[in-house]
Formats: sequence, structure tokens, C-alpha cells
Amino acid sequence: MPAFVKIAGQLSAGVRREFLSPNKVRLTLSWGFPYEAFGPSATVKPWHILNLVESGRALSFNSLPNQPEQSLFLCVQDLYSHYGLFQGSVKLNISKELYDISIPKTPLVLEKELVYVGKSSMNLHTDVILPSKSLTLASCEVQSVLVDRETRRPAPHPDWWREKFGQYTDATKQLKVNVRKEPEEDTIRGGEFESKDNTSHKLNNGEFTAKDQKLTDQNSNSSLHVPDLLPLSERVTSYNLTVCESDSDSYGHANWSVYLKYCLDALVMGSPETSKELKRRAVKSAEISYISEGSVGQEVCVKFWEDEVVPRGVHFHIIGCDSKQLMNYVFVQFYSLEDVELMLSKL
Repeated sequence: MPAFVKIAGQLSAGVRREFLSPNKVRLTLSWGFPYEAFGPSATVKPWHILNLVESGRALSFNSLPNQPEQSLFLCVQDLYSHYGLFQGSVKLNISKELYDISIPKTPLVLEKELVYVGKSSMNLHTDVILPSKSLTLASCEVQSVLVDRETRRPAPHPDWWREKFGQYTDATKQLKVNVRKEPEEDTIRGGEFESKDNTSHKLNNGEFTAKDQKLTDQNSNSSLHVPDLLPLSERVTSYNLTVCESDSDSYGHANWSVYLKYCLDALVMGSPETSKELKRRAVKSAEISYISEGSVGQEVCVKFWEDEVVPRGVHFHIIGCDSKQLMNYVFVQFYSLEDVELMLSKL
């Protein structure tokens, strides 16, 4: 029995599941975010929203001991014998109310809806709702790809499945995350970079090339730049970390929710000059593109830089230090400090 199924059984107490339509399910949870989901500022860490969304997937797709037997959501359990689901891309939006410490974060409702069906992909939209306040605290779209268990390659949906659920597709709901290239055509060498002129520089230490300096000078007077978000001297910054056992799924790969955590940790740890300000930041939205899997014990390098147009937007590349290949791309936009301080002052 897959771990996914075993976890669903252990979470099922206090869960009421309602199939609203063939492509929509509602999960009413008697519980909410666990204690460890809250950070030093007493607000929810954003990657725990992804964990909650994943919990909802488990509770929707699998048989539950306290629920009467019925056709399971999207018949995903019938696909498990031949296929797996690999996360392709994610889009997360977080409301300001999630950071309002005067609002209780329990109980919660998860509403999940199939909104797009591609050749081998499906897009599930999840709303995280606080019913006592009629508030949507967050919404998350996860586009998964059907993968053949033998070949580990994308596989088309079976005809019976497409006939049953293909009618619920909306072409406008296809989730595409555009991967941004780095501002410089650099190659990664662990935590060190080598530029086209073969000048080596370690951006963690604040050293940068003349080309970086030119870009910095061009941006220093831009009203779009937020000087307290990232230091101007660090156009592209890097931070190395290792995929831990506690971050893994049942296949020994990094769980899909931890890549956002890696990015936010790297942003603070790799920016000592502004770490105090960065710790106060609150995520407004995140887009993630999953390109390849990270394994337990693998060292990765997180490279990040601030967007020149989107206010408080930061791009992240997660790169395998051994393969030098891009594993994940993440774009995060933050709320302003004024927004966050207003939420934190309400209690």
C-alpha cells in the first residue's frame, strides 16, 4: 500500500468529504494548521499551505476508514496501478488575512476542482477557506503530469478517464510557468560562478564583476527597486544547501512542497545585509516549475535575483551542484512591509 494511502487513513478523523460534482470535492476539516506551521512572527509559513493542499489530495483521492464507500475523486485511485502523478507546476496566491494574527486558523475547508485536462496533465484548483469568516485564505493550482511507472515518462490519459473527465477542461486554466533566465549568462560551480570573461567571483561574499557593477549602477536610481529587499551590490546571489531526509517523500525525493522553503531560507541566509528585513516579509504569491527531482543527500545551489519590474518580486533557480542542471524555477512576490505590519498589529 503506497504511503500516500496510509497517510490519508491517519488524517481522516474529523474530516467530512462531500463530492459536489464529478470534478469538485469539498473537505471540511475539524482541524487547521499545526503548531509547527507557524513561524517566529506567529504567522503561517507559506510552504505549509502546500502541505495542506497535499493533505487534501490524499484525502480526496483515497478510501477513508470513516467514510462510506463511494466513487473516489477523479478515479485517481484507479490510475495508481499503472501510473504516478508528477507535479509539473504550481501557482499559489495568499490573502493578507492569512497573516492577520487576530483571525483563528481553524477549522478549515478545502474545495478542490478539476479545471484543466491536457494530453497527459491535469490542473487542480484548491481554495483554503475559513468558513467562520467566509474568507479564502489562499488558493493553489497544481498541474500534475501522468507518468508511466515503468518508463518514468509522461503518458496520455487512458481513454476511459478522458471520456469521463475531459469535458471539464477549460483551455484558459492551463498552468504555464515561464522560466526566467538569469540576468547574466553564468555557469554554476557549486556556490561559485564563472562569467564569460572567465573571471571567477563568489557572490555570497558580495564580490561581483564589472558587468554586474554596470547593471547595479543602471538600477540604483530606479523607483521600481526595493532597496531593503536585496542589497544592490548582489545582482545574483547564491546559497547552497542539502536535501535532508526529513524533506523527502516515499520515493526518496524532495517533497514538492519544500522547494519554496528552500528558496525562502536561501533568501534570508544568503542575504546577511538585509536578513532582518527579509524575515519580516510575507509571501503574496509564488509560481513554481518542477523540472527534475532532487534526491536525499543531494547538494543544491539556490541562485536568486530581484525582478526589475515587478515590485518585491524575486526569481529563484535551484540547481544541482553535481549535474549543474536546473531542477526548479520559482518566482515569489512579497507583500509590502506596511501590509504585514498592519496584519501583525491587529491582535
